Amino acid sequence: MSWPDSKSTLAILAAVLALTALPARAASYSEAVGLYEKRDYEKALPLFQEAEKAGVQPSRAAYYTALCYHQLRKAREAKAAYLHVVQRYPRTMVARQAMGILEKIDPAFARYKGEVLKRYEEEQTREYQELPELIKVKYQNVGGSGHMIIPAIINGVPIKMMFDTGAGVTMSKQSFLDSNNIKIENTKPSIRLRGVGGEVPTRVGLANITVGNMSRTIPLQIEQDQSNSRSSEGMGMLGQLPLLGQNYFKDFEYEIDDANKYLIFKKLSTTQVSSIASTRKSTVKSDLEVPFYRMGNHIIVTPKVNGRECEMILDTGAGTVAFADRHLAACGLNRPTHALSGQSGGVGGKRVGYSFLVDSIQLGPVLRKNVHCSMVLHSDFPRPLLGQTFLKGLKYTIDPSRNVIRFDEAFRNAY
Repeated sequence: MSWPDSKSTLAILAAVLALTALPARAASYSEAVGLYEKRDYEKALPLFQEAEKAGVQPSRAAYYTALCYHQLRKAREAKAAYLHVVQRYPRTMVARQAMGILEKIDPAFARYKGEVLKRYEEEQTREYQELPELIKVKYQNVGGSGHMIIPAIINGVPIKMMFDTGAGVTMSKQSFLDSNNIKIENTKPSIRLRGVGGEVPTRVGLANITVGNMSRTIPLQIEQDQSNSRSSEGMGMLGQLPLLGQNYFKDFEYEIDDANKYLIFKKLSTTQVSSIASTRKSTVKSDLEVPFYRMGNHIIVTPKVNGRECEMILDTGAGTVAFADRHLAACGLNRPTHALSGQSGGVGGKRVGYSFLVDSIQLGPVLRKNVHCSMVLHSDFPRPLLGQTFLKGLKYTIDPSRNVIRFDEAFRNAY
């Protein structure tokens, strides 16, 4: 069957919705999922439709609706329902899954898919252009650790978050969301996320997050923990706070002023934003600037550790400069015999580690001596972390359009 034009599609969709009038009773999304798993698609179908209308897991309910039609071999209705998912929930994982299915069941959709993706890109550009030009946020340090704690709002609920350049994604524990009565709709099946302390099970949902005068709806990675879980054990208040990661702010130029405790975000031009994903090159214009490249969403810099170059992740969320045991040799280090044993923690919980001093670490104009560092045993985070024992007190700007970090003039030849 050929793919219908847009007018026909709208007519089909209207007919589908008219033919499947919702029952005048509350539907149970979980009941519908159970029925679907038992292959009782006829009974599951109206419950999923009612769940979407009631705003209960709406994108996934709409996707399940399409799957029910598909399983019932109602091709015309299934195509219309998949298209509804794509058009109504374009930023969700299920929309991309729906597009993949549409391509398989109707090759003519390939032409329409390009139009959908183009509209999606145009929508992203429009949303970005509507964001404020400048966002200035005051933050606090907690317990002398250097961690940057900012006020934020998630789905209308005021909370605190940790600003974390080392986090590729924005993340929260399920227990934190539950304790603050924050509801997040799932958009992606559960996956496992790797951190300093190991792997943790997560789900992904869309969340509206406001920082200062900027509000963005982004994917939120949600750790599936419990209040008494090992991942929370001994972490204190800092270990419970959500992390504001790179997927929230990586398309902004942002300044970190740790002397005055301010974050300042500056919006880029459309051309500059488009260049972020297309280049690994850095354009360094002065001795106050240092280059970086991205590994996924991580910012990779190359400081000198005791005079030897060593790639690291720029990580404001790390309390110290941190190494996994396997990183030491690559950076020309050995664990000192006098290193103090203890524990290091992060996403995934705590691991046995050691603390020690490194003679010097230099990044561009900034040279630190006798830097407190930690080493984590049996951890596989990808690069050492350039954390707060190096970054604390500095003033610098991350410019993603040129892939450079620009330090304030005050740090020229600073020690």
